[in-house]
Amino acid sequence: MAAYIWLGIHIFGVCVTIYLLLLVAEKDETDYKSALLISVACCLVALMSRCIYILGGSEETLVAIGKIEYLGKCFANYCILTFLMRWRNIKPPRWLMHIVLFINIAFYIIIVTLNYHTLYYKSYYLKPSNLIVGGYSLEIEPAPLYYIYMLFILTETVVSVAIIVSSYRSKRSMPHRLMLHVLLIAAMIAPLFLLLTRVLGLFKGDDPTPIGMLLACVFTSISVVRYGLFDPVRTAKRHVIEQLKEGIIVTDDVRNILYCNPMAQLILLSMKKTENLSKKDLYNRINTKDGHFDWLEHHYQVEEIALKNDGIIQGYMLTIFDITSLIEQNNKMKRLVEQAEVANQAKSAFVSNISHEIRTPMNSIIGMTEVMLRSSHEKKEKEYLNNIYRSGQSLLNIINDVLDYSKIESGKLQLVNENYSVFSLFHDLKVTMQNLVEKNRLSLFMIFRMIYHVHFVEIRGVYVRLS
Repeated sequence: MAAYIWLGIHIFGVCVTIYLLLLVAEKDETDYKSALLISVACCLVALMSRCIYILGGSEETLVAIGKIEYLGKCFANYCILTFLMRWRNIKPPRWLMHIVLFINIAFYIIIVTLNYHTLYYKSYYLKPSNLIVGGYSLEIEPAPLYYIYMLFILTETVVSVAIIVSSYRSKRSMPHRLMLHVLLIAAMIAPLFLLLTRVLGLFKGDDPTPIGMLLACVFTSISVVRYGLFDPVRTAKRHVIEQLKEGIIVTDDVRNILYCNPMAQLILLSMKKTENLSKKDLYNRINTKDGHFDWLEHHYQVEEIALKNDGIIQGYMLTIFDITSLIEQNNKMKRLVEQAEVANQAKSAFVSNISHEIRTPMNSIIGMTEVMLRSSHEKKEKEYLNNIYRSGQSLLNIINDVLDYSKIESGKLQLVNENYSVFSLFHDLKVTMQNLVEKNRLSLFMIFRMIYHVHFVEIRGVYVRLS
């Protein structure tokens, strides 16, 4: 009867471990989630192996089952240590963690090959036990290496407990801080305590270490479910979603509303009070075909995303953006552009009018100069009149340039190519600079070399722009 009770306890442990494995797997991704999953899987291997061991068998069968059980025992502590370091954000040298892993692997190889040496067990034999259904358990006579490995496991456990204590002493901000750390310490000590009872010979009949691993799984399950071991990540995600200025609505695959963040709730409640609509009608009222809706002098843009898992639609997420300020800013920019265009048109009109006003007297000056040039004058007077005429033409060209700015803005500027004399270009330059040069008591000379006995060279271009 005791054997079946002992077997039932271990089967219960297997169920608890599977529950914890599924529980952790469903939690949000963190840096330490994978390490905890592997450690729970190691506990599961040890407990399932012990269940088979309790059913009994020959010496060879029990030894083979024990080797499989050690696969969980050897690496559970290492994975728990890795989990706690990542949870506490401790980053030891990689070579150190590799050494610890290598030691665990080395000991497991020694245990697997114990049939060929006496380094770990001096001997082992079958002994009657009322905790085994078959009636016999495997008794061992430890070798020195066995005690060395127990000391190594003790060291791993002490380091794990030290990490938990340092986490508590650091006064990290977390809910249920005391209970969470107490449960984690209990999960570390339970397997070690029962292992020591086995090593010291205080527990007869069977190895209680898997029960310690069961207690560790129970304590860890409570810390995950009741005291939120993984909740900081979930809390952070929930905080981000609830603090968004955009509305978030999550529905199932037939668009029944399952969740709304505070911003979406505010919009939906105001609609429901005003229009007295059901949740389904509210969703249809918001999710319009053009992706926009107006409410209480606000403009909203809506985007719907299908939530898929393995290609199967499980629901939808509706994101509501308040684009009122964006539309107002666009309208303001349009008004500013219109004002700028009006001002530009006024400027162009002013430039055009003032240029025409200046051109009228300038045409008169140029016209009178042309009349005087037709009369007979002395050479010096004629030179002066030519200078006046050319300067008037240059000033008239400047006025035309001012008008060209208006033509450029309207896209109506035309460039006219014509033949012009290089000599004429430099003569106009001399006439323009002559007065400035004479005021500074300087002399300006232009010297042209004869090129192939030609006194001037004609070039084709926009003479008005060059002059």
